[in-house]
Amino acid sequence: MNQASPDSVSHTYIVTVTATYTAQMEQVVSSLESSGLRVNKVLNTLGQVIGHGNEQLRGQLEQIEGVQSVDEDKVYRLPSPKDPLQ
Repeated sequence: MNQASPDSVSHTYIVTVTATYTAQMEQVVSSLESSGLRVNKVLNTLGQVIGHGNEQLRGQLEQIEGVQSVDEDKVYRLPSPKDPLQ
């Protein structure tokens, strides 16, 4: 069985920018992209950037000036109402 290595698996990250850096959002986004984040969406009013990259990228993103936190996007799914567990 061929399993993907953690480096090759893409994760979606929600990067929160510190309040003091929201006025410099373009600069922070540029730094995130330079580190390897593939930016999907910039939410200026929320001070957040959504993008994806490999698992190793998270630590690099956390070190960027102006970044408050880096959280992995989680998807939750409920079983179908017809599922026997319901």
